Amino acid sequence: MNDQHLRNFTDIQLLECVAAHNTAAISTLYDRFSKLMYGIILAVVRDTDDAEDILQEVFVQIWKNASTYQPALGSPKTWMARLAHNRSVDLLRSKRYRQRKSEVTGLDSGNIDVTPPAEYVDNNTWRQTVQNEQAGYISRALARLPHEQRNLIDMAFLQGYTHQEIATATDIPLGTVKTRIRSGMQELRSYLSGTYIEVSGA
Repeated sequence: MNDQHLRNFTDIQLLECVAAHNTAAISTLYDRFSKLMYGIILAVVRDTDDAEDILQEVFVQIWKNASTYQPALGSPKTWMARLAHNRSVDLLRSKRYRQRKSEVTGLDSGNIDVTPPAEYVDNNTWRQTVQNEQAGYISRALARLPHEQRNLIDMAFLQGYTHQEIATATDIPLGTVKTRIRSGMQELRSYLSGTYIEVSGA
């Protein structure tokens, strides 16, 4: 199977070929998405050398884990963009950990805050809420939202994507992304009214 033939494949078909360890397929996938993914990574790490390293690591991860992709998790592009974003945030956490450990002596490493910078986490209060016992209420409320709202809220508030990154990863106009997230958050407030949970960040 030559590279020219693979260029006509859909993203899902390419991932299936990658899962079968077709090296030409991963090369074609790289040509198709490396620019987009590099932009997402660079927006997080703000360092070209780190961004290039992470881009290579992410494609190695795609090569190894292509068989785990599930369409229910989003389009291949969204799945790969999520891998790139998560790997970038992992690097930031690692860097902040090392920096703080070198600056603070006698502090147990388990107590060091390794949260990524605030500009990459739209709403830290939301993350804390999801992580405590109130998660059940919010999960049930999220399940009632339309898929297009639920998916964007998940990307923005649970995965840490910025609105611009979501628009880039999903091919949805930025204004539409903001409108859907705002509408979804308003519906969440309505669903959760009467409980002790306060939803903020719309």
